[in-house]
Amino acid sequence: MRRAALFLFTAALSISAVPLGAAGGEETLAASVMAIPPWGYVDAATGLPTGLYSDLLGRLIREAGYRPKLAIRPYIRVARDMKTGESRVTLMSDNAMIRDNAVEIAVLRSLDILVLGRPGGAVSNMAQLQGKRIAALSGVEHHLLLNNVPGIRYEFVPTTGEQLKMLAAGRVDYVLGVREALAFALRDSPFAGRVRATDGLLIGHWTARLWQSKVGYDDALSKRLAAALKALSGNGEIDAIFRQYEN
Repeated sequence: MRRAALFLFTAALSISAVPLGAAGGEETLAASVMAIPPWGYVDAATGLPTGLYSDLLGRLIREAGYRPKLAIRPYIRVARDMKTGESRVTLMSDNAMIRDNAVEIAVLRSLDILVLGRPGGAVSNMAQLQGKRIAALSGVEHHLLLNNVPGIRYEFVPTTGEQLKMLAAGRVDYVLGVREALAFALRDSPFAGRVRATDGLLIGHWTARLWQSKVGYDDALSKRLAAALKALSGNGEIDAIFRQYEN
């Protein structure tokens, strides 16, 4: 992990590259990954896409016999790329935007969704969140897990890093997010060394999924990617990549 890469991230980021070493005779497969660390960002040294979803998607595409062309793009742009067919595949949690524009190929894995507070501000149950201010990510639907808790006020922002800045500034009481994303962002946050993702309250699970664009949908491609996912899950590669980002 190269933390300096995070400084290259911007909301308008749009960078693509074909990884070195890909076989020239393979068919290229265009894919987008959301520009939200740790899921997708740009390596400061090489200028190439990196991150949890970027690494996984590139590996899946190669396992399926294609040459990946990965683009790191703003979250909403990924959904638009899938709508137009500019990108054929992506990894993304289930949400309304992606369901409108893509076909689910397979479930990658379950994701732990946590609520995390400042040092000494841990919660032990969801009832304690009544009437609180919570920072959540724009576009995702993790907050639906708290639908039964009355009075919550949400602040939606583009990145987990911004969620933690709001928490540090006292603008919100808690942040809501995926375990790996919180663990990654905490390393360079005002809470580094004082708060860990393991301090968070587990409120439920969401699913990371593999999608193919509805434009030019190819069932054979879906089957090859699903088979690749099954193979990488079976040999432990999926879990190994996720472990790099765990707290």
